[in-house]
Amino acid sequence: MNKKAAKLPCDAVSFQIHENDSASYIQHADKFTSGLSEMHSKVSINHFGCSLNPFNLLKHLTTDYVKLDGSFAQQIEDSEEKQDELVEMVKSLQSHSVLTAISGVESPTILQTLWMSGVNFIQGFYVSPTLEALDYDFAAEYL
Repeated sequence: MNKKAAKLPCDAVSFQIHENDSASYIQHADKFTSGLSEMHSKVSINHFGCSLNPFNLLKHLTTDYVKLDGSFAQQIEDSEEKQDELVEMVKSLQSHSVLTAISGVESPTILQTLWMSGVNFIQGFYVSPTLEALDYDFAAEYL
């Protein structure tokens, strides 16, 4: 189905690419993300921060978002050193004009650290458990 048939703007579509796949096939990923960018579609690198030099990908790929690996959310709960690493990583990503997300947020105790780090989006069971259907009523919270 093309975008005209779906009546969606190109920037409403976002593609996630796993960091390991991007690193393994960097030339293909470069062409793919460049093409998506030309079409004004969004690109996200998923599970970011697990490879030896994740920032090297940003030199080659056109990306709008980076979704940090869920292990960061688990590690910052117990380690001030890991909290500092997260803050530095987020600052560096945002200096490249990349929006940041983190998955694996399972408890409220790490929210303060995440807000202070500047993470743009959070995802995990603390925010919302997996839903069986796409029937969440956002307006119901305000009634």
